[in-house]
Amino acid sequence: MKFDFTKEPIAQDMIFLLMKEKGLTKEDAVSYAINMEIADSILSEGWASIALPIWGHGNPDREFNILDNPVIEVELSELQKKLLKLVAEQEKVTKKEALEYFILFTMRELGYHI
Repeated sequence: MKFDFTKEPIAQDMIFLLMKEKGLTKEDAVSYAINMEIADSILSEGWASIALPIWGHGNPDREFNILDNPVIEVELSELQKKLLKLVAEQEKVTKKEALEYFILFTMRELGYHI
């Protein structure tokens, strides 16, 4: 699947931090975020749409990290594709927005303030 985050500085910042934290490529960072545990959290907690646009509010003067190439093409397993579709449908968002939710909740799991 191909995702273009050119106009999504929040997503780029989170992906950059996930790459740095886990020593992953951007493709592996995206894949790492999509799993059953994170999907369950997104769907049960229901506040992803509120938290995503305020990412970084704890440090409003910090500049977001920007990826050299914000277009990411990643191979997802069948389970990951199903989880992405499920979250997109349940949250009534695009698959790209659902992916941003997965990344956001992964950041929380890594101890970042969201």
